[in-house]
Amino acid sequence: ANDWRCMLTLHGEAHVGVLVLASMPSTLVSGSDDAKIHVWNTRTWQLEHTLAEHSDEVWALAVVGDNLVSGSVDHTIKVWRTRDWTCDKSVQAHEGPVYALANLQNHLVSGSSDETIQAWSHDFERDNHRGTNCSGVWCLTVHNDRLVTGGVNGVIKIWDQ
Repeated sequence: ANDWRCMLTLHGEAHVGVLVLASMPSTLVSGSDDAKIHVWNTRTWQLEHTLAEHSDEVWALAVVGDNLVSGSVDHTIKVWRTRDWTCDKSVQAHEGPVYALANLQNHLVSGSSDETIQAWSHDFERDNHRGTNCSGVWCLTVHNDRLVTGGVNGVIKIWDQ
């Protein structure tokens, strides 16, 4: 048996829980229960940026094109330009916490405890594609160009456009 061996430990702020991770070339991003996003350089493993625009826990991260997108318990989605890590757009996305984000064919899809999934256009405006009756979406993934959601009720649903 081959056991995993920890090669490095990164420390952000003390007593802060890491809720979600996202990876990009030369960058690791973490979302935390202190409403912050930390950007780590994977060449040096140093913390390079702390993004503090959300007002509550950051539960979701997705890379869409040249942007990082974050979702929070504050009901918002924020779009971050990765070239300078500024918040380019903030959208009141759902009526409940945004727990999940996914990149479906280079379009963002968000899922929330408000029992909806929402598709977003290339410029991160609300798209006409929307799913309801989702029983509170806690996670999303894409499989064979189809959206897959996991909900509070223990049900996995596969969606087609």
